[in-house]
Amino acid sequence: TGIFEDPSARNPWARFGPNSTVWNSYVAAGTVISLFGYTTERLDWVPRLARDVPSPLEFDEQRKLWRSTVDLKQGILWSDGTPVTARDVASTFGAIAKFGAIKLGGNFPGIAPEEVLAEVNALDDDTVEFLLHRRDARYRFGILTGPIFQEGFWAPYVKAALQAEDPLRAIFDLDVVDEPVAGAFLRGTWERGAFVDRPVNRRYTPTTTSESRRAARHRSR
Repeated sequence: TGIFEDPSARNPWARFGPNSTVWNSYVAAGTVISLFGYTTERLDWVPRLARDVPSPLEFDEQRKLWRSTVDLKQGILWSDGTPVTARDVASTFGAIAKFGAIKLGGNFPGIAPEEVLAEVNALDDDTVEFLLHRRDARYRFGILTGPIFQEGFWAPYVKAALQAEDPLRAIFDLDVVDEPVAGAFLRGTWERGAFVDRPVNRRYTPTTTSESRRAARHRSR
């Protein structure tokens, strides 16, 4: 893809954080997966990685928190061939909490609002538990639409960054070139000042009806 200007970040922590711009999102479109998303035709809120709508929020009297679970579709793969699991979801939100959503900045305070989201746990490979401080529309329209990063790839980088003198700078400054993704396109190569090459992710599984139609059109060309 020819580009008008270079992206200022390809690392997703920087791209969703301090370098969150419309241009960066265009260049990196089609790489991340989320539990829910919006259709391109009518902006309907629909499951992507999630198998169905989340369970109703129920109040846990013992913990004084609201609980909801999300079941995941099976068979969704990262581009390296490993399955996307609930542990990827839990580790993503756990890392955000450790860095601090507000400190990360950009989109992260909306993805994991600290006054709403208390905890995210993987109950098993296919079930994610969300614990909230209160009932809030941002659960469905912020938290559940946030990007999911692969635990196996990011865990060592997150651990090292948290031990650094400046954890935020350490995670933002990583030059990511081989990150596994679960979207339709790989990150590809970037020739500065010229183009970004975005190869098709051959292990991509469309997660919505509109994505399936687009994939079918692409395969028919």
